[in-house]
Amino acid sequence: MKRHGGDTRSRFFGRARATAAAALLTALVLTATSGCAMNRLRRDLSEAKGLGLISGPVETPDGGTENVVVALYRHAEAGPELEDADRLTSTVGNYAFIVEAGQPYLIAAFQDADGDLMPDATEPATVYGLREPIVVEPGESLEGRRILLHADSEPLLQGIDFSGLPQASFDSIPIAAGEIASLDDERFSLEQAKAGMWSPLTAVREVGGGIFFLEPYDPERIPVLFVHGIGGSPRDFGYLIEGLDRERFQPWIYHYPSGVRLERAGRLLSRLTTSLRQELGVERLFLTAHSMGGLVARSSLLQIERDADRGGIELFVTFSTPWNGHRGAAQGVKYAPAVVPSWIDMQPESDFLEGLESEPPGIPPHHLFFGFHTRKNPLMLYSHDTVIAVGSQIHPWFQERAERIYGFDLDHVGILNDEDSARTYHRILGEAAVAH
Repeated sequence: MKRHGGDTRSRFFGRARATAAAALLTALVLTATSGCAMNRLRRDLSEAKGLGLISGPVETPDGGTENVVVALYRHAEAGPELEDADRLTSTVGNYAFIVEAGQPYLIAAFQDADGDLMPDATEPATVYGLREPIVVEPGESLEGRRILLHADSEPLLQGIDFSGLPQASFDSIPIAAGEIASLDDERFSLEQAKAGMWSPLTAVREVGGGIFFLEPYDPERIPVLFVHGIGGSPRDFGYLIEGLDRERFQPWIYHYPSGVRLERAGRLLSRLTTSLRQELGVERLFLTAHSMGGLVARSSLLQIERDADRGGIELFVTFSTPWNGHRGAAQGVKYAPAVVPSWIDMQPESDFLEGLESEPPGIPPHHLFFGFHTRKNPLMLYSHDTVIAVGSQIHPWFQERAERIYGFDLDHVGILNDEDSARTYHRILGEAAVAH
């Protein structure tokens, strides 16, 4: 089959990704993983044990989140003390704070129309946790904590000191919801992809994640949302994105630290997708995922269905997804000196994977791509694509429910960069677009 021969950097990134994924998701991970990576992971996990997350969207009377300031305070004997602050934009409508577990917090928010970092009587505002403090347990995520700003809230703000906001760093977790970016963005580099796998907490703090647009939103074209896998980045989809029919489609990308638990990654994806749909009036959306990203995307689809929001997602396409997990992940959980959290969910027959075998009525048609490769891997004594066993990619439960299955003699990353597989993929998109 013909291979994509264009962007040398993209092809190098793909080869590096394949090597990293193979090392990660086989027994070799136990002996070949560098001590530095394991040490970073240990520090990351040790710190995370005493932390939790508070996050959610903000709603304002005018519907926009430009200039919204969200401030986190810790309850103290002398009164609330400023801990952190987040400044939202028109494309970042969600706040997020990593907090110390067991401590009492409150959140104050206001729409800073005049830009002076001080609320006044004319600016919508609110306070949560004043009488009943917000407390997070170790490792707990209080996600989806919606903040509603409203007028006539000045009495609620009494006793809260906002004078420290001008000195605040505003360096809380950046969550994108429609931010325009380029695939060349440093946040999507190979180095950041590795960091997201081995140091997920650090990556969350420094890079964040969310849904990015590669161009301004156009209501006349269907968004195609791409979800990468473990150790991956949106750059993995460069060839498929390059081949999109831009008269009919527009690319969106979901970026997340791939070392996090998969249910959390799926939950954020579902909430951001729903939020963008509602805000922009998106009626149709196609979802594409690679490798572990297929598990994250499937989890998000089920979450959307549980929330009784059919979501307008009309098509689901996966490439080389380990529907029955990976043996290497199970070996890593059992023997590795430190465990990447996403490995727990990637173990064959894990609770997370079994939870994906649900079929609510609104799930979109699923087109399943899998790869197999003739190159031998001494650590994999079964048919595989150099990283994932074929048996896991075409798990019987998902085979039976797939709209159609497509097999290619390609390796784990090569399937995203091959002319024939890409032609098939773009044909599926085209047929789905006109079938409405």
